Amino acid sequence: MKKLLLGAATLAIIFLATVLILPTFINWNQYREEIASQARNALGRELNIKGDIKLTILPSPALAINGIHLANVEGTSTADMLTLKSLEVNVALIPLLGQNIQITSVRLVEPVVNMEILEDGTNNLAFGAAITEQPEGSVSSSVSATDTQTERALANVNGLGIPSVGGFAVQIDSFVIENGQLTLRDVPRGRVERIETVNGKFRLASLNGPMEIEGGAFIRKIPMSFSASVGQIVQDRTLPFRLAAKVIPGNVNLSYSGAMSNLRETPMLKGKFSLEGKNLNTFVSGVANGMVLPSALGRAFSVQATIAASQTQIDIPDLAFSLDETKGTGKVSAVLGPTPGADVMLTINKVDLDKLLVAPPQPTPAPPKEPTTSSSPSTSSPPVSIQPSAFQSADTPLSLATLPENLVFNLDLSIEALKFKGKAIRHANLTAELAGREVTLSQLSALLPGNTDLAMFGFISQKGPAPAFDGTVDLATNDLRGMLDWLGTDASGIAQDRLRKLSFSGKVLAGPQSLNFSGFDLKVDNTKIKGAAVIAPGERVSLGLNLDVNKINLDAYLPAPKNSAVPKKELTPKLLGTSQDQTPAGSKSPPSPSPGYNPLAPLGLLGALDINLKAKVGSLTVKGVPVSNLAVDSALLNGRLTLNNLSFQNLAGIRGKVTGSLVGLTPVDGVADPTFKDFTFDIRGKSLRRFFKFAEIQSPIDPGRFGAVALTGSLNGHPRTLDVTAAMRALRGRFGIDATVKTLGPVPSLTGQLSLSHPSVIRFLRAFDIKYRPVGRNLGGIKLKSNITASSAAITLSRMTGTAAGVSLSGDLRLKLNGPKPALMANLTTGALDLNKYLSKAKSASVEDDILWRHAFEAETPRAHLHKASWSRLSRAPVPQPLLHKVISSRWSKDPMDISALNSFDADVTLKTPRLKFGKLPLDNVDLAVTLNNGVLDVRRATGNLFRGKVKLGGKAAATSGTGHYQSRFTLQGVSMPLALRAFGTRTLKSGTMEVTGEFRSSGRSVADMISRLTGTGSISLNALDVSKGAGAGSALSGVTNLLAALSQFAGSLGGRVVAVKADLRGSFKVEKGIASYDDMTLTSSLGNGSAKGVVDLLNWRINTSGTIDLSQNLLLQVLADQKGASLIPFQLSGPMEKPSVKLDTSKIGAGLRIPGGIRKKIDKVLRNKGFGDVLQNIFPGTRSSKPPAQQRIPGASKLQRPQRQKQQPSPTPKPEDFLKNILRGLGR
Repeated sequence: MKKLLLGAATLAIIFLATVLILPTFINWNQYREEIASQARNALGRELNIKGDIKLTILPSPALAINGIHLANVEGTSTADMLTLKSLEVNVALIPLLGQNIQITSVRLVEPVVNMEILEDGTNNLAFGAAITEQPEGSVSSSVSATDTQTERALANVNGLGIPSVGGFAVQIDSFVIENGQLTLRDVPRGRVERIETVNGKFRLASLNGPMEIEGGAFIRKIPMSFSASVGQIVQDRTLPFRLAAKVIPGNVNLSYSGAMSNLRETPMLKGKFSLEGKNLNTFVSGVANGMVLPSALGRAFSVQATIAASQTQIDIPDLAFSLDETKGTGKVSAVLGPTPGADVMLTINKVDLDKLLVAPPQPTPAPPKEPTTSSSPSTSSPPVSIQPSAFQSADTPLSLATLPENLVFNLDLSIEALKFKGKAIRHANLTAELAGREVTLSQLSALLPGNTDLAMFGFISQKGPAPAFDGTVDLATNDLRGMLDWLGTDASGIAQDRLRKLSFSGKVLAGPQSLNFSGFDLKVDNTKIKGAAVIAPGERVSLGLNLDVNKINLDAYLPAPKNSAVPKKELTPKLLGTSQDQTPAGSKSPPSPSPGYNPLAPLGLLGALDINLKAKVGSLTVKGVPVSNLAVDSALLNGRLTLNNLSFQNLAGIRGKVTGSLVGLTPVDGVADPTFKDFTFDIRGKSLRRFFKFAEIQSPIDPGRFGAVALTGSLNGHPRTLDVTAAMRALRGRFGIDATVKTLGPVPSLTGQLSLSHPSVIRFLRAFDIKYRPVGRNLGGIKLKSNITASSAAITLSRMTGTAAGVSLSGDLRLKLNGPKPALMANLTTGALDLNKYLSKAKSASVEDDILWRHAFEAETPRAHLHKASWSRLSRAPVPQPLLHKVISSRWSKDPMDISALNSFDADVTLKTPRLKFGKLPLDNVDLAVTLNNGVLDVRRATGNLFRGKVKLGGKAAATSGTGHYQSRFTLQGVSMPLALRAFGTRTLKSGTMEVTGEFRSSGRSVADMISRLTGTGSISLNALDVSKGAGAGSALSGVTNLLAALSQFAGSLGGRVVAVKADLRGSFKVEKGIASYDDMTLTSSLGNGSAKGVVDLLNWRINTSGTIDLSQNLLLQVLADQKGASLIPFQLSGPMEKPSVKLDTSKIGAGLRIPGGIRKKIDKVLRNKGFGDVLQNIFPGTRSSKPPAQQRIPGASKLQRPQRQKQQPSPTPKPEDFLKNILRGLGR
């Protein structure tokens, strides 16, 4: 028996050893296909084991499988649903004997799980046995197997439905996952989420609990650690648990501690939730698909709440939260299910935006550490760069369309104090309701600084890709200055009674694409503005404005000007640009703009904008001047500014309109290059006086003299070469210009055509304050056309044609402005000029010059001269000449002559005219060339024809130290004396010419001064003078010519006929200090020859000349032939130049005068002849006087009384002897 038992025991041991050891020696790899087949039948998927399979029983059962691949369903993006590098399972042997499965360890190395939702909405989580083909009508064996497994599973559950394994109690001591990865892919929505580097460990005491879990992973690249503990189910109803997690970004700790109750019926979760972190910004960015919040939210935060949740409802009755010093409370109630909804009520004590908007300093972090199963991720790990998920970017706009259509959400938010920019916004309230994917904003109100009320009402609905607000905004304040001060706007320089009140009310439509204000009413103080505005942000910001302003006083809102110690500069020629390129010594000229410079380039700031502006202003006050009916209609699009209308009805007395375009405002390579395109302007007004004052324009012309003004024109081209066309009516004339203006470069310039038209030269000159009152009342107008080239260096008028003062004008004119002084260069050709019309009515040198010419050529009548020179008893006295009174009274002017103006400019002028009339002097074919250089006027050439003769003049005038220095040279050739005398309206000679040459020098401050210092030499030649009838009175030649004429008439009468007498007068003279002297003056005539010498005092206009006359052998000398006496008769001229006395020395003639009988008869016959005989009888001594008695005015009478005719006794007929004696005696007086 003993051996039997021993043998049985040995067999048992051998059997047991065989059972426990034999599996170790079995090659389980040969059963791969069978294992895969069983898995395929159980899971409905292909299982592929690419590694080794190892099974051991001793010392404890252990299973190791390497390279496990579980296939995915068809249509997924990956071939395998599950890959596992290795699977290790260890089971305790002894507990198996007590029907306890104690799994000591389970180890999954690098498991990769791919979970996917397909396009049709199905997923890859459905498992089932493989389906094999069955005959039609038979029941599938797989279905039967599935039903059997289901029934067994239902039979092996505990009371709570927790399955058991064949009645064995299951215990897992350690379940470890190493470096796992879970991928969640939602194909219809294009979303992919990954949980990477999963390392974890959990323990399960039994399938009924308790259970503990701890581990770590990277979710969206965010490192985090987690832990959990689940207690045992209490009374089959309640399951207590605790969850905790730590997220490295933001250093956030989350925890929930509570229990799930009512497990058998409707499970409900209730517990305490806590969330605390040090950086809200980093945390939200990590868990919200890369959403980037303002850096100011990178501050400590916390949330505590009691949460009660079920499958249909969530209640948070006591929510408390904080962000730094901001604290709030509230409650939340949410309904889940088919009709979700939520009610949120929050109350916040204060929000310090000033503090939130300042990012806190970030400490230098340490490098991150990988989470492990044995330890949580390090709390000192730095924030990790958050990458947005593949299915949503950080800037994806919020869309109401993604919300459930039946979702209802109510929000009631109240903030007691919101600190911003150092001041508090109080009583901020927001009440909103979401229903039907539309938000109703019932209230958004706040009390802003400056006692400003803000209220908004409206709706937020989906319009396009993003929500938009459509509602009304009301804003009102009684302390606008306080609000502006809060916003950082300094209004201290504006009048204290301004910026006091503001109100705004209007409709607002705001969305991500635009902000639209329509139908708004804005009132600032007393200014009312109505209109609409739209702002559209984007790559090109768009702005639209349509405004209607009733009135605005800009003066009241402009800062008060600051006092400046710098005196106000007056406009001088230099400041006006007369010589703007003359810089002080040692100073540097400002650099000239580059060739590509554009002064309008700063407008390139508008190139990135699109603006549509329409505005009307009823009244705009600027600088105290009201501007009425201001209108603007403009459009800025793609770098082109189009002014459809810029107009005003009254700006300081003028109205205007501007239209046109500016193109090229969009910068190219960072620089804009604007140009004008059809830019037109139309400016009109009745007077410029107020406008010049308003614009602070200092005009050399009195603005009131411009009269009614109309300026029209256009601009085209680049500012560097701007084409300008303009027409202006002003100063009662018309002006036009069509030119190209070059505004840049060293010297800006203008080149084009100029036109000028004015009806009156006098009025045109008076506009420039030239008090010109010519003798001619109507000189006519001006009508000129010319090419013009103008710059700050010079102004040139070329090819000038037209008329001025009724005279044709052509030529060129140039005014240089870039030298030390202005320089005028002119080459002009005119029509006939009558200078007498242009002489001023006021006393001038020209009048005196006219008198001088009269001195030289006018003469008294023969009767007057004979009365003075020969006969003392003339029956009729000469009529006084008004001109002589002028000469006697005026003499030479002693008024100072200021020629300092010659130092103010230089000149080079040539003038040609077919006729120039000055006084009674007509000059033909005038050719004048004059230069003015450094105060010296040089008459280089002055030629012409005068009274059929030729005139040639030259000379200089220099202005030195206030005293003028003069030089002159002149030549007269072939001047007709008859024409010269006739030009002055007196009796003239029948024939004769005059030739004069002279060269003079003088200096002085007045005309009298000049005459007193006159020095020079000259010569005179009077040729073939016909003195038969003498010349008019007032001439320096009258003493000689009239004496010869009287003798010629008397001799001719005696001979029966008057013989023409021609005389020549020649001589030279010298002038020294205003005294002209001559000693070689000769007279040659048919009546006799003579010579004379003497002086002429030019200053006092007196003559003193003596000489002799040798009478020729004519009829008179035949009478005297038998008489004894000298043949040469001395004579003397003395007295005023205009009426000298002539005396002959006849003391030895006439004492014993005998007249032959034949001559006596002829004389007697002449005396008895009517006509000339009457003349001789009238001048014969003792004859009757033909002079009537002078009329006398009776005192008190209004008219002259006609004198009573008295009877006269007849005078005896004079004897011829006495008559002839008296002639000779008269010549001697």
